[in-house]
Amino acid sequence: ERTGDTTGAIAAWERLGARVAALRLRWHHTRDARRRATITDELLALHLHLQGASVTAAPWDEIMPAELDGVTVCLRSTWDYHKRSDEFRDWIADLHARHVSLINPAETVLWNLDKAYLGWLEARGIAIPATRWIPPGEPLDLPGMLASAGWDRAILKPRISATAYGTHL
Repeated sequence: ERTGDTTGAIAAWERLGARVAALRLRWHHTRDARRRATITDELLALHLHLQGASVTAAPWDEIMPAELDGVTVCLRSTWDYHKRSDEFRDWIADLHARHVSLINPAETVLWNLDKAYLGWLEARGIAIPATRWIPPGEPLDLPGMLASAGWDRAILKPRISATAYGTHL
């Protein structure tokens, strides 16, 4: 069971004075198909409930932007966004277009969707692991890239990915 600090999320909710909260949660369990919140989700939901908010947990693709009048959305674990990135991007854009309040602003969520933002950070002096960016559709000459970088091995990871999905050593 994962645990963590909910202090930042709680502070953000309190600043908004949120009336209603829609927590985006998706759980994958091989032996238990029921949706179960993590401890931090439960703590956050309890705190928000005590502050007068109504909390609903739902997968992002079951949350219809057109039905969210007056709702604040807190994205928690969007487990499959990387497999459906165009659909997820459209969903975030729809929330933004309808002026649905997001704890993490739509611009930040969309910026963070593609790991190209790491190159932006690096260009501004923030250290990231040594990286070679391969433009979409460009053939990969792995031996040539390794030789030109002076590397014996590398990690290949898609720009739009979650955890280790699609990652190769």
